[in-house]
Amino acid sequence: MRNGRPPPTRRPKVEQVLPREARAEKAYEQSHPKSARRAGFRRELVTSEPGIQGILDFLSDSIPEAKKALPSQFFDDRFMRQGNAGR
Repeated sequence: MRNGRPPPTRRPKVEQVLPREARAEKAYEQSHPKSARRAGFRRELVTSEPGIQGILDFLSDSIPEAKKALPSQFFDDRFMRQGNAGR
């Protein structure tokens, strides 16, 4: 807020960006098989234990070692846990 007033809206810019983002999302959905999306592949760059487990389950058909792997072997979330504990 400036001088007690909310900032001006940027409606023209929003109207320009939203359709472009919608097209990008649609292209992403068309280019990625549904089975991969169900397995946990996401457009957002987030790492989670359930997400890694989904990818391991997806890969276990073609890579037998993936059945024995643990999600914790693929990422270290100690830093995030320390940050969350400090709140």
